Amino acid sequence: MYEFSENLASIVQAARIAHGLTQDELAEHIGVTGKSISNIERGIANPEFESIYLPFRCLGINVNDVFFPGHGDTSNLQEQFHHLIDTCTQDELEMLLSINREILIHTRKKDSVGEVQTA
Repeated sequence: MYEFSENLASIVQAARIAHGLTQDELAEHIGVTGKSISNIERGIANPEFESIYLPFRCLGINVNDVFFPGHGDTSNLQEQFHHLIDTCTQDELEMLLSINREILIHTRKKDSVGEVQTA
């Protein structure tokens, strides 16, 4: 398997799993066969542009991660976080906000030694 195929396979699979989709569900959503998704994820396909365009769009995959691995920056993390948030229900958003607010409050109160400062 070529490096590109391995990278493409792992990125598509990770994004699909992160979205909670099976291969067949993703395939149905974008109008291809489950076998097509399986082949991409196993790195045995040499997909045409059209075959990878739809999963990229559907899963919010940054093409730079596939074609230029290791050259990402923090904006990719933000994009992933934003995409994750976009898929949440209102209840999930409220829970995430509450949890993350507490984590940030706790983290920001730590001093350089790692002890919690008292107010």
